[in-house]
Amino acid sequence: MHKAYMSFKEAAAFLMISKSTLYKKTSLREIPFCKPGGKLILFQKTDLEQYLSKNRIATKTEIENSYLTTLNQAK
Repeated sequence: MHKAYMSFKEAAAFLMISKSTLYKKTSLREIPFCKPGGKLILFQKTDLEQYLSKNRIATKTEIENSYLTTLNQAK
């Protein structure tokens, strides 16, 4: 069964970061979260996946291809 929401502990494990790091990221509003009832913090798996994708580092080949594409478009 696919869970749409994760607990604080599950989200930290999914992101492979400590709970204290996740707490900092939530307090700085770096990661979206839900607070149903005002106290419990939940995370949508799709939000966490998007967060990871935003922090993706491109490969050398991807950077080169992007550079070449930009050069070709400038001509």
